[in-house]
Amino acid sequence: MYIMTCDAGKPRAARKVPIVFGMFIKASLILTSLTMNVSPLRAAIWNAASVSQSDVSAAIVSAAAGDTVQIPAGTATWSGSVTVNKAITVAGAGTNSTQISGGGFVLKPGVDKLTRLTGIHFYQSDWSPQYIVNCVGNCKQFRIDHCKFSRGFHVLNFNPNGGTGATGPAFGVVDHNTFYNPNVAVFVVDVENGDGQTWGSQAWARPLTPGTTNSVVIEDNVFFTDGEINGSNNNQMLYGFCGGRATFRHNIHTATGSYGIDSIDAHGEYALASGLASTVMFEVYSNTFNINAVEQLFTLRGGRHIWFDNKITTGGGGFIQLWDEVHLLDFQTIQDSYFWNNTFNGAVEQGPLPVNPTYPYSGLMNVQYFMHAPQPGQAFYPYVALVYPHPLVTPPTNPITQVSPSSLNYPMEPNTGSTNQTITIRNNGAGTLNGSVSLASTSSPSPWSLVGSTAYSVTTNTSATITLRYTPTTSADSLATVRFTDNGGGATVTAVGGRPKTYIWPLGDSLTQGHDVPGGYRLPLYQLLTNAGVSVAFVGNTNDVPAPGLLPYPNHDGYGGYEIGDLAAGVPGWYANIPTPAYVLLMVGLNDFRRNDDIQNATNRLENLIVEIATTAPSAKIIVADLNPWVNLGVTNAAMETYYNPFIPGIVARQSSQGRKVYLCDMRGTILPTDLEPDNTHCTQSGYNKMATNWNRTLSQIIFGVSKPATVRNFRIAGISP
Repeated sequence: MYIMTCDAGKPRAARKVPIVFGMFIKASLILTSLTMNVSPLRAAIWNAASVSQSDVSAAIVSAAAGDTVQIPAGTATWSGSVTVNKAITVAGAGTNSTQISGGGFVLKPGVDKLTRLTGIHFYQSDWSPQYIVNCVGNCKQFRIDHCKFSRGFHVLNFNPNGGTGATGPAFGVVDHNTFYNPNVAVFVVDVENGDGQTWGSQAWARPLTPGTTNSVVIEDNVFFTDGEINGSNNNQMLYGFCGGRATFRHNIHTATGSYGIDSIDAHGEYALASGLASTVMFEVYSNTFNINAVEQLFTLRGGRHIWFDNKITTGGGGFIQLWDEVHLLDFQTIQDSYFWNNTFNGAVEQGPLPVNPTYPYSGLMNVQYFMHAPQPGQAFYPYVALVYPHPLVTPPTNPITQVSPSSLNYPMEPNTGSTNQTITIRNNGAGTLNGSVSLASTSSPSPWSLVGSTAYSVTTNTSATITLRYTPTTSADSLATVRFTDNGGGATVTAVGGRPKTYIWPLGDSLTQGHDVPGGYRLPLYQLLTNAGVSVAFVGNTNDVPAPGLLPYPNHDGYGGYEIGDLAAGVPGWYANIPTPAYVLLMVGLNDFRRNDDIQNATNRLENLIVEIATTAPSAKIIVADLNPWVNLGVTNAAMETYYNPFIPGIVARQSSQGRKVYLCDMRGTILPTDLEPDNTHCTQSGYNKMATNWNRTLSQIIFGVSKPATVRNFRIAGISP
């Protein structure tokens, strides 16, 4: 019997050494940048000297097929990708220990043997780094497992375009990873040498049999997206195109942000001139989607699909939307597809599925797609799912820690009280995961606390929850680190708590809405209050006329054409759907006078509305604005100055004397004809800036020391007589 050793200075030189019975022979070679250890009858382990790109690259060069390159604990920023051109395992020391930023790996073994990447945190500060890990065939035994991917664009990619030179498909398994705010987490295509004019054509030419390992299998992963995701991101957790085949199962996707999430997108075939084939097939089952979004969750534009046993909970978005892409090849449209036992907000989806209005799907339920499993006589009958777990997933022998989500955000905390969120800790390994939770905060006193027991004991494939409570007590944002210390590798979860918000409820007509000016008066008022140190959030039931990127809380209840009576009818229902406001900004009445609608009783309606708001929102301070003289609307202005404006100060004073928290903001004489749009009614930006200045003056007097309503004269704008 012989084993392989290494001569000094010759890392891969081999010589035969007889094994003497009872003797343990070990050869080790210490190089400048790495160490290789060889033990009897085992593949070699090459220890990179550090996490640096050069040291890891050197270890990979020295390794041979079947070896393992071990990357130690540490952090490094890479300038690009390291190519792995042999079937080896590249292993970090765990996602809490080994971190790589800026770069990644191209896995291109050139043979159909196990090629594995595990135990590394790929951290990006934004979405500029792209194509972090590329798997290039011909190889059907890729395994990417127990890694963490933070941000990045096109994080994991299988046979992507761009000259990677695939000689066959790239299949395998992506398992037990955590993805945080990726801009396309897993991109599955099949672009190979020999595709000719159409990328993905060879993939479409192969026999199509579901339930096999001829697919990129994505299982037991955690995907988490929050408010960082915005309109500049594609947002897909799984994105298919150009011959891609994927199986997406036993995953959890949690999205807490408000921007639309297209969690799974199967791209269709583009026009012939583009040379881009459709996705071939997606099998999607036994997943949990918790999506706080109001847009479409899954977009299918081509290919064959088998979806079942998925649980979807959403804030209002649709389930699956079907498209016809710019097809020239009819056989690549959606057909031979099956959807069954998928629950959408607690109800089983029965179909027919919605279609895209711009690219309407031409197929029909019970013809091209079916809301049941394949039946005798139909394609893919009998359907049998791939064995679980994937054959490449080696059963673990020790406990393995996985937490979800990897971060928490408490962005809209009330002025008082606490908010709880939970963290799920799961044992993805064998045995029992035993550990405890600790908490560290950047604030003193800390606004954070752990609710309940801090110890946990979790058996294989089961989970426990830990509750983190945030009780804002400071005037600044607070950060916390929740650390899990256990026998499964441990984990950390970061939490960000916003400082207490001052909720302001803008209430009125189109002048509150903003009409044609993004954010209306709310944007300049937000800037004024924020600069003064007030953590303000506007609340309401609509966010139309926003100011994207400038006004983080654009909500309001301002509606074009509304009169006093319209607001009175809407206030109870609107209030029930918003956080408790500290202030109400009420400006209404112009439409009553423009329409000459019982203007002699307008002040009575206004006072009744104030009483209604005070009763509905008893803790709110109500700031009532009179109406600027619209000098270009002579008749309307004359009526307002006769029946309305002169009486508003008295209404405010009377309600205040009765114990209601009512204040006056004088808008008269502020806005000039040059501050109006051509309709002589709606403000331009300069008009809204002046309006915001007046609101801000009144709010600032209340917030920064005025304990009771000042006299009317103190609220008048300088230079304007009462």
